[in-house]
Amino acid sequence: MMNAVQQVIITESVKSPGRSACGLAWDGESFWYYDLAEHTLFQVALSGEVLKKYYIESACCDTTFDGQHVWQASPTTMQIYILNPHDGSVVRTLDTPDKCSGLCYTGNEFVRGSWIRKEIIFFDPEDGKELRAIKTGASTSGLTFDGSFFWHGGEIDGESFLFKVDPKTGEIEKFSVEFSISGMTFDGESLWAADSSNNRFVKLEIA
Repeated sequence: MMNAVQQVIITESVKSPGRSACGLAWDGESFWYYDLAEHTLFQVALSGEVLKKYYIESACCDTTFDGQHVWQASPTTMQIYILNPHDGSVVRTLDTPDKCSGLCYTGNEFVRGSWIRKEIIFFDPEDGKELRAIKTGASTSGLTFDGSFFWHGGEIDGESFLFKVDPKTGEIEKFSVEFSISGMTFDGESLWAADSSNNRFVKLEIA
């Protein structure tokens, strides 16, 4: 079930250093994101300062951080890359059966978004095996969890929205946004989204 449209307000903006931000994660102190145009994983401070950057050949679409490693989802190779944040090396990979368009660590579970199935899929972090799935508001673009709800970007009939998904009831709320969301994260207090069209990360507030 999906409710009526509400609006989202941007309260803060951080300039992204690349040209096409795709994916966004918060490690407790800084952002991690993949730049699709430069094939580069960036670590960026709240000030916009680049702290680290690593070249990754495979195009990636979303990012998450599990407390130790940076995870990158690639829809082109149908794999998830688990990276060492200290040197950018690939620790291991997981295969995905379809196009992964969102990636999230809830603190207890790993979840990915399926672009084709329009679902949020819980998976085993050791072998990638699907555990269960819940429907989303649209094909996911970015995915995060705030402790109670999943949030993801997506489009309906060419219009961009932010979706809120209740994992317990399956209820979905949608919020109108003025840009296409290309990544999402939660910093412990607020939602952030990547806006690749304007090369920025933005803090969001529900109106």
